[in-house]
Amino acid sequence: MTDKQLKSRFIAYAKSKKLDHNLLNVLTEKELACAGKYATIVVKGGELPEDIEASFENYIKELTEKAKQVRTERKAAAKEKAKESAGPVLTVQDRMRMQAEEVCQEFDGWLDDLLTGKYKSIPKHMDPATKMKAADFKAGQARWVKSFYEPELAEIKEVMTVLISAFVLPQLS
Repeated sequence: MTDKQLKSRFIAYAKSKKLDHNLLNVLTEKELACAGKYATIVVKGGELPEDIEASFENYIKELTEKAKQVRTERKAAAKEKAKESAGPVLTVQDRMRMQAEEVCQEFDGWLDDLLTGKYKSIPKHMDPATKMKAADFKAGQARWVKSFYEPELAEIKEVMTVLISAFVLPQLS
């Protein structure tokens, strides 16, 4: 008989004796092979000598303890693996911000091109509304785009106020 068959015989024996066969099933075929031989004898109607029967019962107790230990180790390993593979969980807001950042990177490239003089006027392909529609933007993502540029807009307004008060207003008076 193969180890696999012996394990199967022992699990069947454990079921008939109302042992925790699911727990014992976590053990390998090699670990249950010896017990499977004794279980085969008993299931087929044979009798074990008293000393072997007592040691067989003790062996089953040892196997049960070992199976509990194996199950505990596997659960701990599975928990550890789940912790390692889980990583940070992204929220809907995080995903929306990331999509908005991608589009803003393109907008920033457009601004750089305009400021460095690559274009004399704004080309048709530099249309933020069209770009956001193409990216299937929703209102939440558009709010993220707005929030990225609000500090820059405030800075531009401040600079313009200083320039107007320093150069334009004195010339008007």
